Amino acid sequence: MPNATPEQIQLLADLRRKMADNTITIDDMRKGIELLRGGRASATAAALESKASGGKKAKSLGRSADEMLAELGI
Repeated sequence: MPNATPEQIQLLADLRRKMADNTITIDDMRKGIELLRGGRASATAAALESKASGGKKAKSLGRSADEMLAELGI
């Protein structure tokens, strides 16, 4: 996260602490995933749209945080 705000950096530090203490919740994990994926989804969408020709629809951007957590059985 090269352009992280102080609030985002603090949130990540809090999440790391919770992971180390084994007190992290599913909701905390979702927040962390959303934060880390932040601008990537919109950048990917823009790149796909610019590459798409004519009226073709851009490809799916990937999985949501819920889908990734489900794969882990959480």
